[in-house]
Amino acid sequence: MNAPHTLTKAALFHDLHTGQLLRQRALLRLAAHAREDLLLAAQLALQAAGNWRSDVTIPIQPRGLGRQRSPLKLIREQITPTVWFADGQYRMSALETLYFFADSYERVQYLHPLLPAFGSNAMLRDWLGALSSRPFMPETIAVILARTAPMARHTSALLAMEMDREAWVQGLRLVPPALAEQLMRRFDH
Repeated sequence: MNAPHTLTKAALFHDLHTGQLLRQRALLRLAAHAREDLLLAAQLALQAAGNWRSDVTIPIQPRGLGRQRSPLKLIREQITPTVWFADGQYRMSALETLYFFADSYERVQYLHPLLPAFGSNAMLRDWLGALSSRPFMPETIAVILARTAPMARHTSALLAMEMDREAWVQGLRLVPPALAEQLMRRFDH
């Protein structure tokens, strides 16, 4: 029987459908922001900063949040970009904006131009070490490099970005090797 395959398809549909509804609901919490404008602003902020850490932010105008001192979410109890009030305006993490509001194809379109030229695996290793606020464990970097062909460093970097996103979604503070193995296996088939 194809029960596991069917369940996987159903789970994937649920994730995609639920994700779309959450993105629409989050956009309702933002005044005067189109999704494409948020994605472009996030890309430009990351490009200007030269890194993909969580402290790289974009200004936003939320509806009805008041002036809160602590970080908050656009939708309670859901994984959404972190929002906080600082220096007289609300700010939202640029990388989390791309992780939340863009699908996997769009993330590649927005983040690929920001990738440096990787002349060697050592350059890729150094970049992975500073990719985001969620560090890649040395073992995770070793897993990625072991499966990286010289002509596929950009592909590995984009896959590492998906690993970082998955760690963010799961609420992990770092990217463990098991997560890297799991995601890399998806691309083996």
